[in-house]
Amino acid sequence: MDIFSFDFFRRSLLAALLAGPTCALLGVITTSRGQAFFSDSLAHSTIAGYGFGLLLQLLFSRFWEASFSNVFISSFMFFYCLGISLVFLFFLNKTKLESDTLLSLIFTGSVSWGILILTKMVHYPLLESLLFGDINASSWTDIGMLGIVSLVSFFFLFKNMPGLLLVMIDENLAVSEGVQVKKLNYQTVILIGGVIALSLKLLGALLVSAMIVIPAATAKLLAWNFRSLLSLSLAYGCVGAVGGVVLSYYIDAMTGPTIGGFEMALLLLSFSLKNLFVKKR
Repeated sequence: MDIFSFDFFRRSLLAALLAGPTCALLGVITTSRGQAFFSDSLAHSTIAGYGFGLLLQLLFSRFWEASFSNVFISSFMFFYCLGISLVFLFFLNKTKLESDTLLSLIFTGSVSWGILILTKMVHYPLLESLLFGDINASSWTDIGMLGIVSLVSFFFLFKNMPGLLLVMIDENLAVSEGVQVKKLNYQTVILIGGVIALSLKLLGALLVSAMIVIPAATAKLLAWNFRSLLSLSLAYGCVGAVGGVVLSYYIDAMTGPTIGGFEMALLLLSFSLKNLFVKKR
């Protein structure tokens, strides 16, 4: 049977084709600046955001008989992620706490609050969907939103790439060259928060974090300069996401974990090939 005859499969492939390279491009920025844990913490903070959104919806429905559209939770999580990003930057600039300390607080606090609210107050039964999402349940509206997010991300990153590249090398050098580092940091953090929030329904907290970090880390194993790092990250992001969707169909497995596992397999394969190539030289 032709797998492309299924409408849901075509939507899944398109979602993977959009999300894979977008997350990989963000991964180049975060991993090059040692901020991989930031995207991971922000992704897991959405568990608490989802819990707070459902709790708010439940309270308003019970006491004021208010009704909510399907986009309420997505919109709430989008602004929740932006809020968490800004709170992180505020405390980073205003306190003596190190970034890894703040990120650890965000990670553990969000997961704890999220699990507590979802299991004890909202009685949400499907925690695995928050970790890996459900890309096969994507609608054309989801695809459209993902397409807009991808366009905005590529436009922002390529427009600001010279400044970002200088910041990656040395922030003092970037400042001396006239780059507004603080403004660029805020914009980058907000962009990452927005991408994670809008991707959560399809990819889940754990998978979106994996799709940001793994392709960029894989590309770093083989890249010989920054341009090759970008190209390889985009290629790995695309192949990993699309390949995971196709593989999950043929082995009859959950799509989210298959994508994450396939990307890890690509990383291990690249590592082995690099070592083999170096030894032969």
